[in-house]
Amino acid sequence: MGLVTRLGAEFVPSGFQPWIPDGFGVSLANDAGVMLSPSLHDEFAVPYINEISAAFGGVYLHSCGNWAHLVPSLRNVRGLRGLEFGASETAFGPIAESFGGRTVLACRVGLHRDIKFAGMAEFAARIRAEARTCRGLFVHLDITNGLVDECWPATNLDELYRIMEP
Repeated sequence: MGLVTRLGAEFVPSGFQPWIPDGFGVSLANDAGVMLSPSLHDEFAVPYINEISAAFGGVYLHSCGNWAHLVPSLRNVRGLRGLEFGASETAFGPIAESFGGRTVLACRVGLHRDIKFAGMAEFAARIRAEARTCRGLFVHLDITNGLVDECWPATNLDELYRIMEP
């Protein structure tokens, strides 16, 4: 933990969510959202998400799958504190362009089917390169390589530290 704080980061002993810097808000799984168009999401999800957000002082949304098409609808969520997603399902760049610096962007390697990474170091380097800002950036670096096959190289922690340095 000392190295993490020396790098100016914050150690969060959790799986990958929820993390809200000031502790306000509630985390919701919005996995069914990927099956809706933005207009259906606006009609059938956003009003209820906004109600929950108002009650808890903000909302942190998780979704599996590729939900990039929901960006217009997610802009209608009031008190959006964070988005948690697999950057191997939803491309990080467009999400960073839309929400970077305005809300927590918590990304991880997900199912590793649609967007491929050659290893955890490549994942970290691509996220850092596509991030508009490090403000609110939470990159889950699973050094166990839990969701990928045995072809991934072993994770080199020193390399990850270099990539993630401010």
